[in-house]
Amino acid sequence: MRESQEPTTAVATATPATATEGPASPVVAPGTQFEAGGAIPPVAQVPAPEGRPTASELAYGGEQGAIQDAFAGAPKPHPEQSKYRLSGPTSFGFNTPDVAQWPAQLTTFLSDQFGVDRARLGVKRFGAGKSGDFVFGVFLDAQNLGVLKIYRDPAGAGVDAEILHVVDAADMPHYQPAEEKGSIGSVTIDGAAGSSLFTELVPGRSIEALIQGTPQGMERAAHLDMLERATRNAAVMFAELHTTMASGKQVDATHKQNEAKFIMTKFGMVRSKNDSKHFTTGETLDRIERTLWDQIIPKFVASPLPATAYHGDAHAGNVVVDEQLNARPIDLTAMKWSLDGENQGKQTGAVDVGQFIARLHEKSEGALDGAEIQRLEHAFLDEYFRHSTVAEADMRAGMVLYAVESQFARIAYDIGEPQNALAAATHLLGLA
Repeated sequence: MRESQEPTTAVATATPATATEGPASPVVAPGTQFEAGGAIPPVAQVPAPEGRPTASELAYGGEQGAIQDAFAGAPKPHPEQSKYRLSGPTSFGFNTPDVAQWPAQLTTFLSDQFGVDRARLGVKRFGAGKSGDFVFGVFLDAQNLGVLKIYRDPAGAGVDAEILHVVDAADMPHYQPAEEKGSIGSVTIDGAAGSSLFTELVPGRSIEALIQGTPQGMERAAHLDMLERATRNAAVMFAELHTTMASGKQVDATHKQNEAKFIMTKFGMVRSKNDSKHFTTGETLDRIERTLWDQIIPKFVASPLPATAYHGDAHAGNVVVDEQLNARPIDLTAMKWSLDGENQGKQTGAVDVGQFIARLHEKSEGALDGAEIQRLEHAFLDEYFRHSTVAEADMRAGMVLYAVESQFARIAYDIGEPQNALAAATHLLGLA
């Protein structure tokens, strides 16, 4: 059974919406099949659609014009960012009364570690997650050097570093998280032991940021074309993870039954929320519950699903693309729940697929209309199953179950309007 996870807002591999492109990572072409458990040869990225330019493309510059606008003004990664690392018997203490001074204090500390003039270095706090961890962006000459995450858990950095090592050892050309760049040897927070991890700041824009930046007018059509290609490349990335990390075993029926029971505890939380907020009728909730227990869950339990690793928090905000629209993942912390004691995959890729398509609704609110969201949803599924070794028919029930779970979590944890989450759930179940 998976641990209950609330959405997080700060992670070791986080990237701000203002970061930009880095070295291109290849993305495979439509129709290429992955060999189960084998290496995947680098091939061409998903190409832009061919054909005669539309009137809006002639007037605006097409997809390339959309890309130039979307990435304009974002800071560049430092050309020598890989050589700036943290190592050795260093120490740093964070004291809450000095919180406003932390960036300045880290600037002094890091300028000594890197051997650069303090005036050239900048540190910016990105925010704090629900765990209470701290995340800082580090910049040299106003160009990205990396991300420093400070964990309250003394073992937290080690867990994230191990995940990065597991992924690196799998040698996946298209699923490339941030490069690890060391750590501060000893960290304390108000005198208590913590831990730290310094990583590359994955360059580019998150797909969520691109969605939220969707323009009106004649530019919109070209921007949507760009979003579709970015979404397709994200699907290729996840398909590679699920295929490469497959253990060769199947997810057993008992595990799937436990997963279903765990998910349905969240449905109980939805009913409780409705008792106080009255965002839907009891009849609607009854229909959802019957559909899940009578149709979706039995099919999920009976489906042959390969055991593999997942990302665990797959959504448009955790996929970053560069100016060539090559996709890379960030925030891999939840991947630990999909690995066994020997770092072999034990879960199903349906978790990521369901989460991504469901959370397109959440991440697109206020930016895209229903038809545009469905366009991205269909593009993601089309591209994923072009490259997956799992048949869509085998994964569909699990995909829907995990997709609906993400909407239950939105309601349970008061993320956005419950009516919107419920509408997405009924759409995913075919009840709309």
